[in-house]
Amino acid sequence: MARYVFESGRWFKPYHWIAANGPIRTEENTDIVGLVLLLDPTFAPIYSPHGRVEFLQAFGITQSELNAIQEKTRTPQELVEFHRQTNPLLITELSRQDGE
Repeated sequence: MARYVFESGRWFKPYHWIAANGPIRTEENTDIVGLVLLLDPTFAPIYSPHGRVEFLQAFGITQSELNAIQEKTRTPQELVEFHRQTNPLLITELSRQDGE
């Protein structure tokens, strides 16, 4: 991700999403195949001599959730808020299965 930002000159913002083109962790059986970025709920933005710095968190999503975002039947914001109801810190659970 850092190489992408450095080489492209583009940066990530809250609710950008990324398809990982496969499981996000190859050593473990997981249905998590993508990420939605959001403001980290535990770190407030800070101001530095170079400007405002926001801390982003990556939340893992399944193939069906990724499909819903790509097909525009669900927004990344809707997906995040749905999961926030039962997972307030939006910690990625590698054991979460598609359809949960």
